Amino acid sequence: MVEDDGEAAAYARRLYAEGVPVARIRADLKVGGSRLYRWLAGYGAGGELVAEPLPLRRCHPRTSHWGPKHRAALVDRIWRAAALQVRDIAGRLEAGGEGAATRERDARALAVVVRTMRELTAFDARDARKMDDGDDDTGPRDLDDFRRELAERLDRLRAEE
Repeated sequence: MVEDDGEAAAYARRLYAEGVPVARIRADLKVGGSRLYRWLAGYGAGGELVAEPLPLRRCHPRTSHWGPKHRAALVDRIWRAAALQVRDIAGRLEAGGEGAATRERDARALAVVVRTMRELTAFDARDARKMDDGDDDTGPRDLDDFRRELAERLDRLRAEE
């Protein structure tokens, strides 16, 4: 680490001009970003302009990590989780012997799953309209089969009680 502030500023400016990453310069000199950028702008310890400002490097624009394929993968995970939730609830209900509180909790969970399915279906439809590249690897979801199976299981459970 450089002891003198003026020396540190000159050293930081030289490293920056050589293309050294800002994070490394800050770590080497143990300075904050605001102080480093003041030095790069040519300001000294007293706030006076002591050097010509350095042209700042352009950063690459940040890109979203949640592009269409990532969103589609997330939607697939939510579909699988919802199917597992329904299977789990159906198994508990078929096993019977559980109290009213458990059945009420399961009924609420089913309502949430149905609402989630409705929203995912709307998302899939909206996403399908947006996709221009013709990528249909995931295939369409058959929500009618899911609803039919869910209704049959609920009817069986109601008949058993």
